[in-house]
Amino acid sequence: AGTTGTEFQNLYTWLNNVVTGYFGRAVAVAAVGIGAIISIARVNPIPILAGVGFAVFLQYTPTIITGILTATI
Repeated sequence: AGTTGTEFQNLYTWLNNVVTGYFGRAVAVAAVGIGAIISIARVNPIPILAGVGFAVFLQYTPTIITGILTATI
């Protein structure tokens, strides 16, 4: 699955660089920050936990997907 469709390789590389680069980090930090603000406003810990969950998901999902698609038996 990871070796065919070379016409999409540039798109994949660009998206992967966007998500794992500084833009992805900025979005992850923003998610935690917005979750913290909403948690303080509502006096509820769930929004910050959702922000942290989103940040972890955003950071590790590209690595997991790459590992799954390039795995061999």
